[in-house]
Amino acid sequence: MNIDVQQILTQMVGFLILLWLMRRFAWTPLLGLLDERRERIARSFSDIEKEKEALAALKEEYRTKMLEVEQQARLKLQEAVREGERVGREIIEAAKQEADKRFSQAQAQIQQETEAAQLRLRDEVVSLALGSAERIIRQELNQPRDTALVLQYLEEVKSREK
Repeated sequence: MNIDVQQILTQMVGFLILLWLMRRFAWTPLLGLLDERRERIARSFSDIEKEKEALAALKEEYRTKMLEVEQQARLKLQEAVREGERVGREIIEAAKQEADKRFSQAQAQIQQETEAAQLRLRDEVVSLALGSAERIIRQELNQPRDTALVLQYLEEVKSREK
């Protein structure tokens, strides 16, 4: 094997020139691109962290809002229950008042019918008494006895009216 030193030196010089050219024209822009990409990735991670924090804050705000909505729903439900109970009490009270009114009307009607029946009874008793008196008069006239009978009859009528 033959080693040619001149060829090795030429290749070394060519390699060093290539290395210098690469470093000057390619390496610096490549490193700049890599640094820029590294910064972009770092910013992305930073943005992601910020978005995670914002998302966590939104999640907490959502949870708080949901708790408020649930509390308001419970309050409205309780209010509706109270309103229903109030309406129920009003309905019951109105029904009681209506029942009392009808009971009073029925009592008044019973009282009127009782009074009317008493008047009819009195009229019938008077009619019977007059009929009896007419028969008594036809049979025989006895003044003290007839007077006593009429007075007794009038007392009975007065006691019935009371």
